[in-house]
Amino acid sequence: MPVMDPTKGKAGTAADLEDAALVARARREPERPALQALYQRYEREVYRLLLRLTGDRDLAEDALQETFVLVQRGLHRYDPDRPFRPWLLAVARNAGLNALRARRKEGPPLPAEEELPAGPGGVQDEASRREARGRARAALGRLPDESRALLVQRHALGQTLDELAESWSCSERTIRNRLQRAGEELARALLEARRGPAGATEQQKAGGA
Repeated sequence: MPVMDPTKGKAGTAADLEDAALVARARREPERPALQALYQRYEREVYRLLLRLTGDRDLAEDALQETFVLVQRGLHRYDPDRPFRPWLLAVARNAGLNALRARRKEGPPLPAEEELPAGPGGVQDEASRREARGRARAALGRLPDESRALLVQRHALGQTLDELAESWSCSERTIRNRLQRAGEELARALLEARRGPAGATEQQKAGGA
């Protein structure tokens, strides 16, 4: 539930106010214990974003550390009137995409799989789910970097439209349009993944006829 920030006269969530207090402390305190508290608070979420973006655990770990180095260096530029989480995730997204582009010459990895427990359907159902997840990862990995990042932030991290608008520095209307385009790109990639190499060959033949 939104609460009123008495220092700014505006509504915000309790988490926003706690973040604002930690950021204010991190700016004042040379040893940065508040920054460590922010790291502990957001480490898992930032790592999850980076792992989905890069598909490489080592690369995600490196980008996680780089993210908080950039946060520490950039706190003086952060606008305390804006929520911290969208800003942090924007820093993390850019760090992850930069790391991925630097690694791209070795071949783009697909987003890493998250292990899920087998359901009541048993081994056969689990195998089917793994196959579906594999197609989804392959399709997501074929998307442009920005489209993949936007879908991960929306669906894996559950960011709201206003949080995404804040994170991407644009309007909610623009975010809606970008999400729609990214969803369409993902749908096409999923269709190609279901067809497989044979389907892709037939499509190429049809296009060349």
